[in-house]
Amino acid sequence: AGRGWVRPDAYYSHAMAAPTPGPPRRRARRGSLERPINARMYRGTWLLVGVPALVAAFTVGRPAPLPPPALPPTFDGPTALALATELAEEAPDRSPGGAGAIRAAAWVTERFRLYGFEMRRQVFEATIPGRGRQRLANLFAVAPGAPPDAPVLVVMAHRDNVGLGRGANDNASGTAALIELARPYARVPSSPAAAVSPAHTIVFLSTDGGAFGGLGAEEFAAHSPYADRIAALINVDTIAGSGRARIELAGERSRSPSATLVQTAAE
Repeated sequence: AGRGWVRPDAYYSHAMAAPTPGPPRRRARRGSLERPINARMYRGTWLLVGVPALVAAFTVGRPAPLPPPALPPTFDGPTALALATELAEEAPDRSPGGAGAIRAAAWVTERFRLYGFEMRRQVFEATIPGRGRQRLANLFAVAPGAPPDAPVLVVMAHRDNVGLGRGANDNASGTAALIELARPYARVPSSPAAAVSPAHTIVFLSTDGGAFGGLGAEEFAAHSPYADRIAALINVDTIAGSGRARIELAGERSRSPSATLVQTAAE
């Protein structure tokens, strides 16, 4: 002991000694500070939340379409075909700034006037690749809604082409459809009241420079008297091809279109 060592039996007896047992520890109650989460209640809550979420997901994914309109369909396909053929033959080269573009504008104006519409012009200038600065003109007719300051729906088709062909499909077809879509809203001398009174103001817009990057549409959106009231736009373009018709939905912000709108369009 005086030399700093201990007997082996004393060393081992100290090292191998078992700790003295304390009082038994009680398990904390569920929902207490020590056990704040009740596992059974947690799982039950997920059932309450998860099942309705799954039902909602399937419901939102397959919405019911809007009901069909009360008005009967009035679009006349043969008439639209005849109008498209006539425009393609009357002004095969409708490239902006040329003589054919002037003839095409006069032709569209006359067709709308036959339905009692007052055709308005929006003249502007734009640079056309390979042609320089040109004078262009948008034409539009208005079917007023009730009330007069109601949101505006624009139905649009460009009437120009690049001048390399007659442009019967792109876009005499859309121009003809535009005229035929306006027909139910016509005001003719024999019938002073419009055949259809829309809830929204509808603008039937024939643009120039559409084949060169939507120049007329851009001008109308920026400087027309309806620029701050446009709620939606339908662009009718290249609808006489041999392929299946399709609808493309787009917006001014990066968001998905309404699921109900998509389903209605599909129907």
